[in-house]
Amino acid sequence: MPFNRLNVIARAMFGGICFVMSALGYANSAMNDVAQVASGDDFTCVRTTGGAAQCWGRNPFGQLGNGSTTPHWVAEPVHGLESGVNLIAVGARHACALISGSVRCWGDNSDGQLGNNSTTGSTVPVTVLGGLTNVGWIAAGDAHTCAVTATGAAYCWGKNTAGQLGNGSANSQATPVLVSGFGSGVSTIDAAGEHTCARTSAGAMACWGDNDFGQLGDGTSGTNRLIPVAVSGLSSGVVSFTAGSRHSCARVASNVVKCWGRNDVGQLGDGSNVHRTAPVDVVNLSSTVASISAGGSHTCAVTSASTLLCWGDNEYGQLGNQSFENQATPVAVSDIDSGAFAVSAGGEHSCARLTGGTVKCWGNNSEGALGDGRNTLRPRPVETVLSIDFARLAAGMFNTCASDMWGEVHCWGDNRFGQLGLGTFLQRRWPTTVSGPISGAALGVYHACARALSGRVMCWGGNQYGQLGLGNHLTQLSPVYVTSLFGTDIQALSSGAAHVCALSVTGAVWCWGANGGALGDGTGLERTLPVAVIGMGSHVTALATGYAHSCALKDDGSVWCWGNNTAGQLGDGSLANQLEPVAVAGLGGPAMSISAGYAHTCALLISGSIRCWGLNESGQLGDASLQLRVLPVDVLSLGGSASQVAAGYAHTCATLTTGAVRCWGSNAFGQLGDGTLTDRMTPVDVQGISSGATSLATGGLHSCAVKSDSRIWCWGDNRFGQVGDGFAGYRSFPTSALRSDELFADGFE
Repeated sequence: MPFNRLNVIARAMFGGICFVMSALGYANSAMNDVAQVASGDDFTCVRTTGGAAQCWGRNPFGQLGNGSTTPHWVAEPVHGLESGVNLIAVGARHACALISGSVRCWGDNSDGQLGNNSTTGSTVPVTVLGGLTNVGWIAAGDAHTCAVTATGAAYCWGKNTAGQLGNGSANSQATPVLVSGFGSGVSTIDAAGEHTCARTSAGAMACWGDNDFGQLGDGTSGTNRLIPVAVSGLSSGVVSFTAGSRHSCARVASNVVKCWGRNDVGQLGDGSNVHRTAPVDVVNLSSTVASISAGGSHTCAVTSASTLLCWGDNEYGQLGNQSFENQATPVAVSDIDSGAFAVSAGGEHSCARLTGGTVKCWGNNSEGALGDGRNTLRPRPVETVLSIDFARLAAGMFNTCASDMWGEVHCWGDNRFGQLGLGTFLQRRWPTTVSGPISGAALGVYHACARALSGRVMCWGGNQYGQLGLGNHLTQLSPVYVTSLFGTDIQALSSGAAHVCALSVTGAVWCWGANGGALGDGTGLERTLPVAVIGMGSHVTALATGYAHSCALKDDGSVWCWGNNTAGQLGDGSLANQLEPVAVAGLGGPAMSISAGYAHTCALLISGSIRCWGLNESGQLGDASLQLRVLPVDVLSLGGSASQVAAGYAHTCATLTTGAVRCWGSNAFGQLGDGTLTDRMTPVDVQGISSGATSLATGGLHSCAVKSDSRIWCWGDNRFGQVGDGFAGYRSFPTSALRSDELFADGFE
């Protein structure tokens, strides 16, 4: 039947929606666990010590790998690469990861540089085809990619107009081809603009491809090479090397650094601006060099004293010496007198990994490539911020929380049970800081939980059903630790109406609170302490919880659900409740994220389509009907490829890869944001958010999104102040939530 406002209000006292804000670290905190940093033209990626991949910066081709084309000014996890990454390689508009001998790539693919036998780009990682296995090293150029196997064979794929694949032709290749003469004996490889270089196991260097400035180092210029040629004077003794856009450099055994190729802005470091077709020494090095990296038109090095030196183009401050003057000889990077471990020079910026795993960047920041949450040019190093978004959102039945880029959680709205975590029962109509070492929040009806330091969990608010996981039923007005989970590193949380589920870094799931099957422990018994979900001891990557059901996404893209199923919200083709997880049937492809509402569930597929199942009395499944569905159905007229999905009480919203937001389902409180109170059975545009959305959350009767300007916009029910604009009343189109720096100016206390 159609959505009934009175029915929702009555059920809202017991029903709730879970909205997950998960973090792979201390959200919005300084990045301090990085094992590798790699800089592209205007984006950057890192590999953490835990083997996860994260990227930030420009993203029109999906080169951040997070399923969208929205830029991010702070680090964003690469989809599906939360662990297991051995190496990261970044090109101009694409990136790749080495995982247990195989290669996965994402981003632009117009020249086949993703290696999956197509020229269609991907906003999430895809596997390189062609039988490439047992890989030990990877490198990415402007539009081509290369790999070296454990046996020393070199392969390349992608753009080949200058012969940069080294296979004797100038034809681009969408799958790997063997580099001529390099079926064995290769140690490492580096791909640059349109040329490639390799070091053999004997310490010799060879290059191939574009040679317009002599960047191949064979004593010539202007003649491209379709197969490898030896670099003059470097037949042995090469310890390491790097290839830039139009120049190359090598460190030889004598601790001398030599460069060759284009030199119009001093990127060769020999004190001149003369192009060089053969290697020349970098001069005025203050100490021996431990590693080097060549960027667009500049070069950087880490010294044996763990300091940093850069030279070449400095138009955007990419040399990090607090000036904008080009330098033809090395200059010291400011503020890094010691502790430098590795450096990566990008197109017009540079980043360094310091001892301890922190990352600092400097240079052009117009697209957020420095990852400090700003777009301000930086001629001196600034610390990169580890965050999933500018403000990651979580929306409950009557309240909202967001995490700012500095790691603080702010909540607003209903507080009758202390669910805002402020130590009082006072309602807040604007964002107010929650005290405690927490990052993110997962909101129920009258409670909330968040991830704390070292993967611990803190909860607060109402505790009628033991949903705080404390072993009792006592209300808590401020965050308290769930001590029984100590020793279990939790990476994500999801809250239902009166239950909570937690995902550990090992892929196991724990739940507690009201049960009836929602906890997945094979019983219907209430649990005031966490219990393990049967069959979910590993391989889970995401969680979603509704009123009385729960779901998990596994690393193979399958979805499993358990609990109440009276409306088909488990998606197993039946209406039978389940005390243990069952597989969702007929999903139609692997899922990349999931979300659960009161009694419906939705999955975003790798393809960018959305499928939903369960209760549909208000059109919340988006299939142009009001018919309950026990199996997944396609959301119709989505308007493009989706990057996020969020299920509310009886409505659903999605973010498209264009940054637009569309919603469907119940609209009695304006929660669809289209300026009306009319229910919709297929998606409609949210007014004013046709682009730029970076994060999305749906509450019981309201919705919120973060735009690329870091502002939070909310719409729908606002009786408890959950929209965050300082007032009450419904909002049928988005209104901006107040920021803390605006409260005094607008007269709020």
